[in-house]
Amino acid sequence: MKNIKLFSIFFVSFCLTIILQSCSNENLITTPTENKGDVKPMAKTVTLPIATIDHARDTIITFPKSGKTLAVSKSYTIKQLAQIDNYLATHNVPIISSPVRPYALACNDHYTYDYVMTNTYEPYTGKNIGVWCDYMSPTQLNNWGFNKLFINNITTYQTDIANANTAGFTTQNIVFGLSGNFINDYNLLSGNNPPNVEAYYLDEVEERGYYNESQIRTLGNLVASKCPGTNFYLSSYNPFLRPYYYLLTQNVPNTYIMCDEYNGDCYGTVSEYWTAFQQNLYPGHNNANWMSVVANDMNCDAHSNCDGNCSDNWAVLLQQADNLGENTVWLFAAGTGDSTRVQNFSYIAWEYGWMFRWQETLATEWQCDSPNPCTNCTWPNGNWYIVKANIYEGGYWVRF
Repeated sequence: MKNIKLFSIFFVSFCLTIILQSCSNENLITTPTENKGDVKPMAKTVTLPIATIDHARDTIITFPKSGKTLAVSKSYTIKQLAQIDNYLATHNVPIISSPVRPYALACNDHYTYDYVMTNTYEPYTGKNIGVWCDYMSPTQLNNWGFNKLFINNITTYQTDIANANTAGFTTQNIVFGLSGNFINDYNLLSGNNPPNVEAYYLDEVEERGYYNESQIRTLGNLVASKCPGTNFYLSSYNPFLRPYYYLLTQNVPNTYIMCDEYNGDCYGTVSEYWTAFQQNLYPGHNNANWMSVVANDMNCDAHSNCDGNCSDNWAVLLQQADNLGENTVWLFAAGTGDSTRVQNFSYIAWEYGWMFRWQETLATEWQCDSPNPCTNCTWPNGNWYIVKANIYEGGYWVRF
C-alpha cells in the first residue's frame, strides 16, 4: 500500500510536470534581489594490509572497566577476561617494535594474541560517507571515518576549506551549503574563482521558499559555468514537490536531489522514500541521501509520522543504499552537540561494511600459579595471571 501511495504521488506529479514544462523556457532573473530565508545549521585512501575479523575464533568485547574494544579469543574464561580488562585499565601498555618471546615456553608460561580496536576508521573501499556536523573538528570527523565534509559559512569558507584540507578532506570532497541569501550566494558564485568543490547545495529550497524558481536556476547555471565539473545538490522530503524539483534536474546542468525524510510517514518508510527518489521521482538524478544522527540512530529515538513504528535506523539505511547500488550516504549531525552519536554511527558503518577500523595486536604473557604447572596448568585451565602485555608497533585495517 505504501508503494502504491508513493507511485500515486509520482503519477500526479508527472502530470503537473508536463504543465509546468511549458513555462520552463521563461527568461531567468539574473539581477540579484534581497531574499532572505533560514536554513538548517547543519580522502583518505586505505592501504594494505587489510584483514577480516575471524568470528569463528574471536568475539568482539567492549570491556567495562578499561573501555577498550577488543577482538578476543573465545577460549578465555570469564576470570581471564576480567584480568585483561583490569590490566588494560590500570597499566600503560607499551608499544614495542616486534614481539619478544622465548623459543621454548615453560609449563607455567603462555602467550595470547588479541586485537585492540582503535577509534580510527576509514571508508570501506568504494564507499563514501559525508557528514554535516558543526561541533566536531574536521580532524575528528576524518578520524571517525568520514571522507566528505559539509561546510556552510559563507564568510569563513576559505579558512574552513583550508582547515578541511589540512585534516585530510580534499576540496573535491567538500559540499558547500549556500547561505539562503540570494545576493550573497550570487556574489560568491559570480565572483573570481569560487571554490571548485564537489557541489554547491540548497537545503529544502522548495519547501522553505527562500528562492524563487528563476533564482534557483540562476545559481545552478552559475555553478555550471564558473565551476566546470562541480555539481548542484538539492534536498527534499516532500514528494508532492517533485514537479518543481524534477524540472530543475532537467534544466540545470549537473543537478541532483537528495532525500532528507528521516521519519517516514503514511506514504512510506525512509527506505521506501529512498527507492522512490531513485527509481520513480528523480531517475538518474538521485545518487545519495541523508540520514539523521538522532532520528535514525539505533535506539528508536524517532518514530514514523504514520504508524508510530521506529524510524529506519542507520543499519537499515546503509543496507538500503547497498540494495540501491548507491555508494555514498550523508549523515546530518548539525546542532545536536552529541559527538557520541557520531561515533556510534561509525561503529555501525564498520559493522555493516561501510568502514574499515584500525586494529593493533595485543600480546599478553601469562603465568600459572601452581607448584606443579606441568600437571595442573593446561591453558586455559589453572590459576593463570598476567605478567605483562605489549602492543605491537603498527597495525592494519580490518573489516568487521
